[in-house]
Amino acid sequence: MTRSITIIIVMLLGPAGLVFAAGYTGFLSTGSHYLSTGILLAAWAIGIAALIMSRWSATIKVAVIAAYTLASIPAFWFIGLLAVCSTGNCL
Repeated sequence: MTRSITIIIVMLLGPAGLVFAAGYTGFLSTGSHYLSTGILLAAWAIGIAALIMSRWSATIKVAVIAAYTLASIPAFWFIGLLAVCSTGNCL
């Protein structure tokens, strides 16, 4: 049970922390779409890597990967927007 809670925490806070840090430091607002996309893909990969390290069954992993991917698309962009707006470069 403790391992599952740790996996869920890493899946939620690890990528969010990376995206927030990248947005706050200005890496998401540099104008480079490749850099922004790379950061978002790295954040997604952190969450998926944590999920793969879990001891859940393959069926549950596939379902969680699909749900995580669909939820991360708007969530990562929103977290990045919050970080960029907190620095004053919002609009």
